[in-house]
Amino acid sequence: MEGQTAPARGSSLKCKLDPGFQGQNNHQNVLVIGNHMSKDVLASTKPCSNHWDYEVFLSFRGADTRKNFIDHLYFALVRTGIRTFCDDYELPRGENISKELINGIHGSRISLVIFSKDYASSSWCLDELVQILHCKRTMNHIFIPIFYHVNPSDMRKQVGTFAETFTRLEEKFQEDMERVQRWRAAFTEAADCSGFDLQSDANGYEASFIGKIVEQVLYKLNPIHLNVVKHPVGLDFHVEELKTLLQLGTSTTTKLLIVGMYGMGGIGKTTLAKAVYNHICDGFEGSSCLLNVREVSEQSNGLIQLQEQLLFDILKVKILLIGNVDKGISLIKQRLHRKRVLVVLDDVDRLDQIYALARNGEWFFGPGSRVIITTRDEHLLVKLGVNYSYKVENMNHLDSLELFSWHAFNMPHPEEDFREISIAAVDYAGGLPLGLEVLGSDLRERSIIKWKTTLEKFRKSPNAQIQKIVGISFESLDHTIREVFLDIACFFTGANIEYVLKILEECGFFPDIAINILIQRSLVKIDYPNLRMHDLIGDMGKEIVRQESRHPGKRSRLWSHEDVLKVLKNHTGSEVVEGLSLNPPISEDHVISLESKAFANMKNLRLLQIKGVKNLKLKGCVEHLSKELRWICWHSCPLRFLPPRLHLENLVVLDMQYSTIKQVWKLENNVLSKLKVLNLSFCEDLTKSPNFLQVPNLEELILEGCTGLVELHDSIGYLKGLVLLNLNGCSSLMSLPKSISNLKSLKIFHMGRCFNIQNFVDRTTIIVPNRSWNPRNFLRASLHVFRSLVKLGLSNSNLLEDDFPIDFGGLSLLQDLDLSVNNFRDLPHSICHLPKLARLNLAESRSIRSISTLPANLRILFAFGCESLERMSISESRLDALVLADCYKLVDIQGFENLAFTIAVSLEGCLEQEDDIDFVKSLLKLQVGLGGGSKIPYGQEMTNGEEIEVSFEFECSQALEYVGVNECGVHLIIQREEEAGSMVMYSEKKKKMMEDDMMQDTPVTKQTRHRPHNRPMVWEYDGIVPFVSYIERNTSTFALLHSLGWLFMSYSK
Repeated sequence: MEGQTAPARGSSLKCKLDPGFQGQNNHQNVLVIGNHMSKDVLASTKPCSNHWDYEVFLSFRGADTRKNFIDHLYFALVRTGIRTFCDDYELPRGENISKELINGIHGSRISLVIFSKDYASSSWCLDELVQILHCKRTMNHIFIPIFYHVNPSDMRKQVGTFAETFTRLEEKFQEDMERVQRWRAAFTEAADCSGFDLQSDANGYEASFIGKIVEQVLYKLNPIHLNVVKHPVGLDFHVEELKTLLQLGTSTTTKLLIVGMYGMGGIGKTTLAKAVYNHICDGFEGSSCLLNVREVSEQSNGLIQLQEQLLFDILKVKILLIGNVDKGISLIKQRLHRKRVLVVLDDVDRLDQIYALARNGEWFFGPGSRVIITTRDEHLLVKLGVNYSYKVENMNHLDSLELFSWHAFNMPHPEEDFREISIAAVDYAGGLPLGLEVLGSDLRERSIIKWKTTLEKFRKSPNAQIQKIVGISFESLDHTIREVFLDIACFFTGANIEYVLKILEECGFFPDIAINILIQRSLVKIDYPNLRMHDLIGDMGKEIVRQESRHPGKRSRLWSHEDVLKVLKNHTGSEVVEGLSLNPPISEDHVISLESKAFANMKNLRLLQIKGVKNLKLKGCVEHLSKELRWICWHSCPLRFLPPRLHLENLVVLDMQYSTIKQVWKLENNVLSKLKVLNLSFCEDLTKSPNFLQVPNLEELILEGCTGLVELHDSIGYLKGLVLLNLNGCSSLMSLPKSISNLKSLKIFHMGRCFNIQNFVDRTTIIVPNRSWNPRNFLRASLHVFRSLVKLGLSNSNLLEDDFPIDFGGLSLLQDLDLSVNNFRDLPHSICHLPKLARLNLAESRSIRSISTLPANLRILFAFGCESLERMSISESRLDALVLADCYKLVDIQGFENLAFTIAVSLEGCLEQEDDIDFVKSLLKLQVGLGGGSKIPYGQEMTNGEEIEVSFEFECSQALEYVGVNECGVHLIIQREEEAGSMVMYSEKKKKMMEDDMMQDTPVTKQTRHRPHNRPMVWEYDGIVPFVSYIERNTSTFALLHSLGWLFMSYSK
């Protein structure tokens, strides 16, 4: 019993011609099953639909069974209330029987085919069978074979009486052997399907046999659907995507297919699996949804219980006590290996669960079966080798607000007085359905004051229900990975991943492996180059640390500034403390007085962060700091230098930005052999760099904004592993040492705003320019010195076109070049000699007039704020992104029409001529500003209730997915109408009237990311809204655009 999910009520679904059975005709709504069918029959045959005229169609050989078995079966079905088509009872006299039979099949939900000894002798019966099996394959039609005094094996092999019957058919239809072959194939296919056998299922007793058939029909007509959720916001889109992955009704229908869903706890995997199950379970011979596999399997005999449930759900027969898992595996394989079934295995976390229920070497189920697995562990799906993996993402903002509102206000939008605080609550939940439901329910019918206190409580101590669900993933981790997770949750969310890896590697945690596992468990994600963690997951991690002890000084990690100050002021820290972060709110600007001996008992302190403390009074010497420190991030440190007896031999990162430090360390006998990152940015009192012989393994040196720095120590040349050197804004720097030419590993070099360098020395040349800081000399010398550079920053360096070398070939590895805020008028042609350059920044170069050529491999070009730019050519480029905002004089872009693969373009404030926008046909995304020469009646006054409609007259690309509009203070709706779009601006009062009117109607079903709307909808939203339309071709799309910032609209023809 296989097939596709039926279409929506009232729509028609054409039966597609199956390649193995199709005849030569132009009618798509019927399969030609015999040359005897007239054109009248073809023309009048009903389209397939799920608006069923009958529930059961009976196909039988009348001479064998009409007056006995069929008569009893028919009336048993009718007595039970099942609408049944049986030709003797349903066909009016004088009708063309063939046409009515075909309509009867198409208009029925289930076909019962009674195979008797003489069934195959009737060409009409065989044509019926072919048509029934065709509908079984191409629509949601259920086929149940009934073997009445015949052996299914004889049917399958076509031996005995069936061999004789088909021999006679071949003689009779020798001029139409293709038709006979279709009959043979249908007979074999039918015999392979699971059904009812009079002898094996009822020992020959017909009354009992009929009872079992009726019971199965009732089950198929009224399947037990699972309860999903009360408010299925945003669910439809995911269901449709998964149904696509499951490939129902395609050429792969006969193949077994496995789809895995993964995502963090509480994201809605189980809800989605149940929704998909309900949508498609009717199209299978049997189905089972095993929920909470992880939890049940942990109980005594839990796997055996799941095996028994699986067998009962599909066979509808109570299996005797299985006894052990191995016996259960054998029973499942034996009973289900020929059945086409749907199985959902929810919340799986170990392979042995899969092996016991669905696969042990090979999958247990028959061809055409579908298995859906939900898990928090993406890697488990990889090891299992599923056909498709589907990540369940967080809900978008609009769906989140709607779901939250249903639980908080019992309507799809917030009450007006609660709108602002509702958005804050939704932001905290971060698109996690569980968090939205719990938060909304907990805040329901409370005052705004209670809302504020409750939200604050949630942030400090997560809800127990959320903690339990989200915390399951943490409990399955081993000790080392837990430590990495807690470090990220408490200190490193949002940090650069390479930065974190350096620190945690020296802690002995193998962080690259640990972070990869955390990503697979959906506990961490990388928004490259930064680590990200959902707020609720981060709060869960912090709560785990809180539970370690009632006393903050006896917890492994301290991050709450209240707890930290309490511990430091009372000297209650202990050896348990491994990490401490003092980062008070910006509003707290009072003096904080501490004694350095407060750190004395924290002998295992690995991580220390002090930020945002501008008025710190520190008594005593910081020599009490732990020898185990790997990370010191102390901004605005009041020290003038680091004490000589401070033990930093294990330190990996020293970050002392904005500090008063004048000299890093006085003595030169301390060697920090493990130090990899030294960041002294904006230490304006720093006059000279440290001796780099003390940090031989340094990889990153950041001295940006050190305006008092006069010289770099000559030992910098000994840093063989230095990868990044940032000297931006070192305006007092007088020279670069000779040894700098030894930095063969240097890949990233920033040297903007260094206006006072008097000389640059490389190994072969001493250049003493006549004027201070001649960038030409640096650029030309750099070709010989810094051949390994991949990123070079020369922003705000007074560069002119003559300052560039004729040939850039020495920087063959350069990928990122920042030439922003410079003074050249034309982009030097030598830029084209950078073969790997992918990103070029020319922003705010206000003198540049033309860009004639670009490197062939350039992918991203920033040229916003180039006020004098008039013309540019990008004919030879294949840009992914082009940002030209506020280029007011731009009149010509040559080669724009060739950018068929351009992903995003921003033209805000550009293009003075209205007709200049006809080149957007090739774009996938477009950002257009409402200023300058746009066709919006800019500045026109709008009265309350007034609306202004403006049309886009240019023809859009059929590939265009996004249109963005940037404008403050108006609410926008964009509607696509065939070849042109229209934009409507509504005033505030009009917007509110529309919104109130819509909320009184039946709520529009919203779909995550893909949102087809039946009418315009206005909503407020802060941030970027990336919508992608989910619509049929040649239909209109409506999408909300927010009134502030960058807005994106789904735009598809």
